[in-house]
Amino acid sequence: MRKKMMLFFLATVCLGVSLTLHSVHAASTPVKPNVIDISKWQDPKKIDFKKWKEQGIEAVVIKLTEGMEDDQPVLNLQAEKQIEGALEAGIRVNFYHYSWMNSIQNAREEADWFAKIADKLQVPKDSVMAVDLESNGLTKDRQMLTDQTNAFLDRMREHGYQKLDVYASLSWYQNRFYPEQLSIDNFWLAYWPETPIEPPFPVGLWQFASDYRLDGYDGDLDANIDYTGFYTGKEVK
Repeated sequence: MRKKMMLFFLATVCLGVSLTLHSVHAASTPVKPNVIDISKWQDPKKIDFKKWKEQGIEAVVIKLTEGMEDDQPVLNLQAEKQIEGALEAGIRVNFYHYSWMNSIQNAREEADWFAKIADKLQVPKDSVMAVDLESNGLTKDRQMLTDQTNAFLDRMREHGYQKLDVYASLSWYQNRFYPEQLSIDNFWLAYWPETPIEPPFPVGLWQFASDYRLDGYDGDLDANIDYTGFYTGKEVK
């Protein structure tokens, strides 16, 4: 089922099918997240992860790093406490790296930095490790960015991380790289409709809002739904 869903996703993106949500869904129940992604801006001392768990949050995706170690590396200093808080509440932890890569070699070096910090924090090897493609500094050559992304993913596998993903907006999946060439079969899509009911087409993880509110944190949150169990670790039939 998951493989068929991913093939449909790729076909939809590649063919440029209309992505407007149909009005037939207007009366449906609004979606609720089971995954929240966080960064240094979400102070773990101000998060009640147990309340998040009670509201159905099964996993978090924590930003660990940006760039590479030898060139203005960025590290989320809140990550260790964010990990501790989530795990204590019974919430699964996953991670992402914000990329600035500009060459194949640079992509590998960014993966090295990401993996180094993950290993230092003793990140579980079955965590999902995602690369975030949204920086304006990334190449606008679709094939080049595709190749760089695959180089990053391959390097992460060399470091022992096998569950990998790519985060990008709808327009990036359509115009900035070739998703059908990526060496993954789960895709993390950022798409924020005014009334989120369902993603525009089947995806693995859908980030449907950047201003979601949960009890246990006083502020806006990035809210996601895991449709495949890739992030939550739960089997989805």
